[in-house]
Parts: sequence; structure tokens; C-alpha cells
Amino acid sequence: MSHALATAGRSFVRGIVSRAAPEAGRGTRPAASRFAQARPQTRTMVATTAPAEAAAGPKVIHRKDYKPTPYLIDTVHLDFDLNEDATTVTARLAMTPNHSDPVPPPLELNGRKDVRLVGLKVKGAPVPPSGYSLTDKTLTLLQPPAGAYELEIVTSIKPQENSDLEGLYKSSGNYCTQCEAEGFRGITFFPDRPDVMAKWAPLCFWGDPFPKPCYLFALVAGDLQVKEDSFKTASGRDVALRIYTQPQYIDQVDFAMESLKKSMKWDEEVYGLEYDLVGGFSHLSSGVTCRDWFQLTLKEGLTVFRDQEFSSDMNSRAVKRIEDAMRLRAAQFSEDSGPMAHPIRPDSYIKMDNFYTVTVYEKARGGGARIVGV
Repeated sequence: MSHALATAGRSFVRGIVSRAAPEAGRGTRPAASRFAQARPQTRTMVATTAPAEAAAGPKVIHRKDYKPTPYLIDTVHLDFDLNEDATTVTARLAMTPNHSDPVPPPLELNGRKDVRLVGLKVKGAPVPPSGYSLTDKTLTLLQPPAGAYELEIVTSIKPQENSDLEGLYKSSGNYCTQCEAEGFRGITFFPDRPDVMAKWAPLCFWGDPFPKPCYLFALVAGDLQVKEDSFKTASGRDVALRIYTQPQYIDQVDFAMESLKKSMKWDEEVYGLEYDLVGGFSHLSSGVTCRDWFQLTLKEGLTVFRDQEFSSDMNSRAVKRIEDAMRLRAAQFSEDSGPMAHPIRPDSYIKMDNFYTVTVYEKARGGGARIVGV
């Protein structure tokens, strides 16, 4: 790619970032680090379960059927009581209406069969079993109040038995989370879709002002060591940098730390962006998320474009471009020419996790990222 195209691409990204907050509102905000607080379990109520859903084939989700969510969430407060036998999660959601119906429609939250409902409150009052419907996949509040209100949900999960590796699970003795694309519903009941943006406060070390979807939530708890360093930003602020890893790998993170500092400096010099708090620096998607999962390749393409530009500037732009093309031909061409071929933006899906494919990622690197570049 020529220097002129690279410069044009960078200007395009600057424009997206500068317009993201005022134009797209809840749907275009950056991610940040997430923390969790353990509190003792105080609820013992066991919710009743509605009759099991009738046996049916898998549900197909179509892009053309998208509808805005009828409810938004202003803030999410999460408490985790991590235990070896079971983990209790208390979620307090500040709900706000996003509809014009005279009678509030039911509030449907996504869940999973291994998430056990322990308690449910609206405005501090327990909801009777007749006030909600519970299935293996959803929790529905049948008559939500009009206006804004707080919804409290207490759930019990068993991370050590979670073999799906989605939601909260245990790996090598450590508690870990995997919430993208639809793993958060394995932690608590929630409108698990990327256009529901909220301010998250599991444990506030820093008042994060940026709304974000639930798939960006993360929790890690275990025997970890930390490598610390610092970075002075363009405005003169000293920013603390920390990389956590298992003890046996702590002497192998120096390269990653130096790469982090170089990428932060590069983002300031190239895009004029100075970051406050970031989880995965080069995978931040430049502050752009997606309306729904049909736009997955859009945010990944923009993310990978930034990664490609950084690697090109740190090394050889020509060599980097050749490597990208070789990887595309080796890993993606066979899929694109076979029965599993699909566009980078599908029109329908049954399970979104199946679209984290070579086509969506590698073709986005050679296609989606290049579209951003051009």
C-alpha cells in the first residue's frame, strides 16, 4: 500500500474516532479494564422455572430482522463471591426505557441453563414467581415498571464445571472470562447484545465514563504475578502499565511491555490519541463497537488496520503487506472456494461464535482492513 493510501486511511480512522461519541452515542465507545469484588452471599431464594421450551430446531438470526432494544441500561454494578463449590453473582442494573409503547413491553434477558436464578428484585422489592418467566435461555420480566428503575438479579454458577469456556470458567486453577460474542449470559441474566451500552462498575478503582456492551466485560482471579512499568503521555501524565501472567512466565513479558509502550507512543504520534485506561491495547477497535454481530468484520477490520499500520511503521511496510497477503492465501482461500464459503458480513446465523472464522478475520485483514485503509 502506498504512503498516500496509508495517510488517507489514517485520516479516515481519525474521523471515525472523532465522530464516534457525538454521532453514534451508545454504540461507539472504547473498552476499559474490568474488576470484580467478592461479597458474601446473602440471598437463598430459589426461583421457580417455567415449563421447558418446546423442542424445536435451532433459531436462525437474520440481519434484516434487527430491531432496536426496547430497554437500555445506564449502569451495571457487579459483585462476585468466588467459591470452589459455587460462585454467586449479584447484578444491579439501572434500566431505562427505549420505547414509546403506552404499556411497557416485557423485558427479556438472555441466560443459560447452567445459570441458576437465586433472587430477583425490582426497585428493591422481590418479584413473585408470577411476575416473571424463566426458561433455559431467557428470564422475562412480564410487567416492567414504567420509567427508570433498578433491577437486581442474583445468580449462582459453577465455573469449575463450565466446559463451554464461555462466561466465567476455571482454567489451570484461575478464574477467567470469555464474553465475546455471547458469553456474558453464562454469568448472569442480561440483554446480551452489542448495542446495549452501559457504564460498568464491578469495583471502581477509576470512574469509567464510557458506556460499553457486556461482551467487553472481563474477570481474572488466581495466582498471578505482575510486571510493572510506566509511560509518560504526550500531555505529561505518568501512566502505570501492568502485565499479569502466571508465575512461570513472568520473566518472558519484557518484549510485550516494550511493544505496549511503543504502540502507545505510536498512537499519539499518528492519530493524536492519548488513552486513559485500556485492557488490550492493540485490540481496542479505535473506540468503535458494532450495532449487532452482523457487523463483526467492521470492528475487527478497523482493529486489524491499526495493528497492520503499527507493525508496518515499526518494521518494513512492504514486507508486512507481503506477509498479510501470504497469510490470506494460505489460510482463507481454501475456505472461500469450498462449501463453507460465506461473506465477511453474513445475512443470517444460528450461533454467532461460528462466524469467528478465517474468512471473517483473515479476509477482514486482507479485505476489511484494506477497505478501511483505502
